[in-house]
Amino acid sequence: MQKLPVRAALFALVTAFEMSMADAIGRRFETPGRWLEKLSAERRKKKEDFSSDRRCEE
Repeated sequence: MQKLPVRAALFALVTAFEMSMADAIGRRFETPGRWLEKLSAERRKKKEDFSSDRRCEE
C-alpha cells in the first residue's frame, strides 16, 4: 500500500468517486443548498457549526 503507484491509483479512484458524487448531488438538487433540507435538524446544526469554525480559522 505504501508504494507510489498504488497510492497514486487509490488517490485517483477516491478523487473520481468524490467528483462523481458531487455531480450526482448537483443533478439531484439543482438549487444550491437544497440538499440541506434533507438533513435532520441535528445534522444541519453540526454542519453549520463546522462551517462557522472553518470561517473563524481563516
